[in-house]
Amino acid sequence: LASVASGQWLETTIDLPDSMNNLSNPQYLEYNTANNYVYVSGSSDATVVVIDGTSNQKSAWIGLSSVTKAFCYNSTGNKVYCAIYFMDSVAVVDGATNQIVTKVPTGDGPLVLVYSSSSDKVYSANYGSDVTVIDGATNKVLSSISVGLGPHALCCNPTDNKVYCACQG
Repeated sequence: LASVASGQWLETTIDLPDSMNNLSNPQYLEYNTANNYVYVSGSSDATVVVIDGTSNQKSAWIGLSSVTKAFCYNSTGNKVYCAIYFMDSVAVVDGATNQIVTKVPTGDGPLVLVYSSSSDKVYSANYGSDVTVIDGATNKVLSSISVGLGPHALCCNPTDNKVYCACQG
């Protein structure tokens, strides 16, 4: 009764493993506000499935060279960034065509991504002890910042353009 009163309910279920992909353990999601797409990757698959938010149908499959551990969406450039853990890079996907534009080398195993809309930069927390800064306009690495052992979480405060990083050590 409470969920009906609040207007929340399960609208549909989208089966992911099919003849086009074997995504069986979905763990990471990102939403593209410009095109109403949802990007899905799994814990052990090198495929990203794109779901059309209007029809709830799978509309594209993006083949990557390894497991995607995180996403972030660049609303300024309509790009989706995919952290490709075992290839030590971030794939840049055109948000309109769902095609890979380039792959940006980041260092050891990118784990977490965050986008700063106020500076048009993407930050990648990497397995070792650094954060890679990527220019959102050119998709080039601007710098690598040593942050300490085991960076595992990032968040961006767009009000004062600060990125916070939680480290294990």
